[in-house]
Amino acid sequence: MKPGPPRHALGWLEQQAEFRALTDRAQQLLALQADLRRCAPGLTLIAMGVENDELLVGAPSAATAAKLRQLAPSITTALQGRGWQVKRIRFRPQPGAQGAAAPRHREKDPIPSDALDGLMALSEQASDPALKEALAHLVKGHRGRR
Repeated sequence: MKPGPPRHALGWLEQQAEFRALTDRAQQLLALQADLRRCAPGLTLIAMGVENDELLVGAPSAATAAKLRQLAPSITTALQGRGWQVKRIRFRPQPGAQGAAAPRHREKDPIPSDALDGLMALSEQASDPALKEALAHLVKGHRGRR
């Protein structure tokens, strides 16, 4: 018997009665994700689910999630305008998800030696012992890197 053409996974899942609810939910989340992208362009957000009129959205980091909480009312209104029954949005940090790559460490230019000499002279003139020690430590640290 000759095998038929390969079937798409969603097509197979739709034919199975026990998986139909799962495919319906997946399609709902895909549609919600598309509308979320339209309502908040330029933001890396992941629609994770809707339960009791509350939308759970994944954000790239905790800092982003905190900032997005300020935008929640406008995003909620925009989604309601597109027909979604959403009354509240919760943002959950998703470290390691798309987009939020850690910033690369940038090597700083060394402090010029004449500037270090000036800082050392300033530390010798300083009357405050803590300032004197801090400036001497700074100069010593930067001269040690060379």
